[in-house]
Amino acid sequence: MKKLLIIVLLAPLFWACKGNKESAEFFKRGNFHFKKNELEKAEHFFSEAIKKNPDFADAYNNRGVVYLKVGRTDEALNDFEKAVSLDDSFVDAKLNLGRLYSEMGKTTEAENLFKSIEKKLEKSSEFYNSYGQNFVRQNHFPEGEQMLTKSLVLNPKNIEALANISYLKTVTNQSAEARGYLAKAQALNNENPVVFNNLAILDGKDRNFDSAIKNLLLAENKEVNNIIYSNNLALFYFESDRYFLGKEKLEKALKIDDKNPYVLRNQGIQAFMDKDFVKAMEFFSKVEASNPEVDYIYYYIGKTLLAMGKSKEACENFKIGSKLNDSWSKKFADNCR
Repeated sequence: MKKLLIIVLLAPLFWACKGNKESAEFFKRGNFHFKKNELEKAEHFFSEAIKKNPDFADAYNNRGVVYLKVGRTDEALNDFEKAVSLDDSFVDAKLNLGRLYSEMGKTTEAENLFKSIEKKLEKSSEFYNSYGQNFVRQNHFPEGEQMLTKSLVLNPKNIEALANISYLKTVTNQSAEARGYLAKAQALNNENPVVFNNLAILDGKDRNFDSAIKNLLLAENKEVNNIIYSNNLALFYFESDRYFLGKEKLEKALKIDDKNPYVLRNQGIQAFMDKDFVKAMEFFSKVEASNPEVDYIYYYIGKTLLAMGKSKEACENFKIGSKLNDSWSKKFADNCR
């Protein structure tokens, strides 16, 4: 699932410092600089708050937000996990961690976290948007639509939920409805990067790569370090035979999170284009084993097997992809006997 992460940043909560006034002051300064987008200073003050009070869960959570914003995913993950370990009742930290797990392909772990906080966030449109998004990443589309619909009932103007339900409609071959939801989102904000991204996904599904890339570049311009846009750009550049542009975006994504399943898929595509089919299959097989919901994975497994002269196995994978509403696989599956 390709969607921008929305993070909960806590307001200054001095009671959370457990009496440590100096730590509270550093925490307050960190939030001040974050709001001004002075991220280096924000990181410094949150780190100082942690030094003064190593059990300060709020500071770990907020520093994790900073790390994520600058593309330091592993450090963000460590901080969110630390915040939750220090305070198991910390709903905002669990929400942040669940969202990040979901982005990383750890959808089962994310689902468990979302379940644990649902009762406390049952009136939150943003929560149900994230919960629904995670179901869609798992290819659990009825559950995903249910949660996204809840999100929109709570807030009909939730642009992220409109974008996510449009994605669901895209992957379930309901393109007209998908564009309808995106039109509603654009009417609310015609500069939203998530909307640009999802328009690109629709275009990419139809192999209109020039239009897809144009929208993704608009999205990337808004969120420079968003790995989703880098991955999608790499995919569409590679698939439209713009190898070096695809390689450039892949290298950028690798610096953000080299374990991301979409990054691994794109490494497989690069190996395929280099005609290193054995290496390509290693990447694709790893993704298929751990994250079979990754877009177009069965299409690329099929193409690689076909290039290796294994047409029967290739057809089996194209057919799996076709059943999963992969339009790229369908063309090949239709030609299989």
